[in-house]
Amino acid sequence: PSHDKLSCGDVVLPISSRSITSIGYMISNESNGFHLRFDNPYRIRTTSYLRKSKLPKIRTRSMGLELGYYSHPSLHRNIYVLGNRQWKFQKRKHWQYTLSFGVGYSRTFLTSPTYKLKDNEFRRVPLAGYNYLAVQGGATISYRFEKNSTVYIGYNLLSLAPYNWVIMPRKQFQMGISIPTEYLIGAKHRPK
Repeated sequence: PSHDKLSCGDVVLPISSRSITSIGYMISNESNGFHLRFDNPYRIRTTSYLRKSKLPKIRTRSMGLELGYYSHPSLHRNIYVLGNRQWKFQKRKHWQYTLSFGVGYSRTFLTSPTYKLKDNEFRRVPLAGYNYLAVQGGATISYRFEKNSTVYIGYNLLSLAPYNWVIMPRKQFQMGISIPTEYLIGAKHRPK
């Protein structure tokens, strides 16, 4: 995949032609939100077992980025950016299984107004919130259609640290669609 790049006009993009973009809805504890993920494969391995099945087993390793947002009704709103590593296994014609791990940055914004005492006067703090280290791990199952588009459901744990001096895990249930990135940016395969 490292030699199979996408091009947009005369510009060659540092993106594999097999890269995938995913967008989905997310439920996290009492919160609702969305996530947008970009995965760029760097290793693809195909293995065939002639005695067991005619279909090959495909294993893909990817690196990418994820942007997520959720809003808790009484606590805070959270925006996070993660660098992800992903392992995808395709054992049958349409079904894929994915494991992922990501590390990044999280910024929360408190829902309720926050005030600070300064010079014996209370002043409202604009965009009050906290910064965290974000760590995420999870699993996804997806159904692949023609041209590599998929629908998926997944379960993740997003941990924010230090959250009151401990790690605070948030359960995330995700569902959405994935499509090849080349369809979004109108790019074509780089001519060889």
